[in-house]
Amino acid sequence: AVIIAENTQNHNDGWYTRGNNSQFQDQSYQEVAQAFAGEGYYVCISDWKSIRGNFVDDYNLGDNTDGYVLEDADNTSTEQGHYRLSYPKFHVNCNGMDLFISMKQGIWSGSSFDNTRLKMINMPVLKRHSASGATIALKNYIGFITTAGSGRWVSPGYIHCWLLSTPNADGGTCTTYTQEYGLIARQMARIRRADLNIVDSIWVNPRDNSSYHSSALRQDVLLASRDPFAVDYYASDYILGPLIQTYEPGLDHTQAMASTHGGLFRTFLKNNVVRLRAEGVTDTINIDDSMSRQEELNQFNVYVADAGEPLAPSLTLQSPNGGETWTIGTQQLIQWSSTGEVGNVRLDYSTDGFSSSDLIVSSTANDGSYTWTIPDVPSTNVLVRVRSTVTSTISDTSNSAFTIAYPVGPHPFADSFKTVSHAILEGGETITYTIVLYEETSATLTLTDTIPSPLTYESGSVHVEPTWKNSAQYTGDDIRWSDTVTSTVPVTITFRAQVPVTTTTMAITNIAQMSRDGAAPIERRAISILNPFRAYLPLVLKNY
Repeated sequence: AVIIAENTQNHNDGWYTRGNNSQFQDQSYQEVAQAFAGEGYYVCISDWKSIRGNFVDDYNLGDNTDGYVLEDADNTSTEQGHYRLSYPKFHVNCNGMDLFISMKQGIWSGSSFDNTRLKMINMPVLKRHSASGATIALKNYIGFITTAGSGRWVSPGYIHCWLLSTPNADGGTCTTYTQEYGLIARQMARIRRADLNIVDSIWVNPRDNSSYHSSALRQDVLLASRDPFAVDYYASDYILGPLIQTYEPGLDHTQAMASTHGGLFRTFLKNNVVRLRAEGVTDTINIDDSMSRQEELNQFNVYVADAGEPLAPSLTLQSPNGGETWTIGTQQLIQWSSTGEVGNVRLDYSTDGFSSSDLIVSSTANDGSYTWTIPDVPSTNVLVRVRSTVTSTISDTSNSAFTIAYPVGPHPFADSFKTVSHAILEGGETITYTIVLYEETSATLTLTDTIPSPLTYESGSVHVEPTWKNSAQYTGDDIRWSDTVTSTVPVTITFRAQVPVTTTTMAITNIAQMSRDGAAPIERRAISILNPFRAYLPLVLKNY
């Protein structure tokens, strides 16, 4: 079933029966619902405004009355008895389907709740708002709660201090406590957060919320995101703000834009982001004045549909996107989003900024995720790239480096090892040596690795991970390095060498001498065979 619901608080009586559509202005929500019901679909209306002042208990407490359940926002003495959080519970007959719904606990069966089947879609219309800067997804939650009961808010006017988290609400009388309260964030964390936010930007009003309906401008844009803060940021900066600037130059368009530090709309969003994180919810974008605008934009996951032209194909890598630590041998999920026609995708990774790269998968369905078994390539400088197999220029790369690491030990110093990229050589190759140094407590480790004859060291190729450890030096004969190593961070040193072109057969043994706190060194060897002997079986041809 689909239920169209709204609490318009003290405004807009008959909101679902009056004409509300900017395109077909005599069309109402009720007519739309009846049209779908006439086709046999379970579509109906629930008017939460009519129950906004009925304070009730939930179904599991034996109360079957429609109304709002009130709850304290937290357990502090300041909040006890104010019941600032609220949610509707209601019965509706949806084209023959009887439903009893608690917007916190789910669908009531008569004996228990089923919360998994109840989904909430938040669908605001984009417009300017004089007190909060803009009305978009976050502010639309005021149609979910009830503002009835003045004792919950100090006074009827002061309610805006709690709702809008801005200093100028109620004539500028709001305290720091109310400004930073984040009522909507508390509602999201403790009652219910919408599963999807769809912002109707087909018609956008760059003037105030009421009395200026004729000022709406047609933009033919729909936005969607699971993150209300991301979709609000995008809509305010890329659609609403520019419209106000162009068509209402007498109004301050910057107050409606989420990127304006100190602006009304940013303050409203930011205070709720801070509150949501205090509630333990961190899967939305962060809005912080210490971040640049680009850093904030880089977090976005917003889908935009413009009826004027088809969506341009694009790929956006979501994970890994920088800062992760993935353990060698584990399975991790690479995730991305796309717009337009992208086709299948190719995945690669690199440890040198894609000067070179290694293949993860040459072609996989563009379904948004791929399970990757993490290779034995320890590095703190790993990037992943997702790329269309149809058009290679359609691609995206991790915003910053992440780490591939060995499983947390601690490994004893004696587990330190050395490997070589090629065990069999034919001459002319460039080979890579890798040394991993372990320590189970904390000690000063020293490495000396002599380049074996007839190899030639590749200038500048020695590299140390993590990069904040001391650099390794090439002395002309060997690689030398020393620094403190702890149990939590093993050190990986790599370097490359050139193999000569020759017909001589030989074993090339590279020896790394590793010492702990000045004690006698231990040796770790890596052996390659150049031009090994090959035995061939005789071939005898016979006629039969």
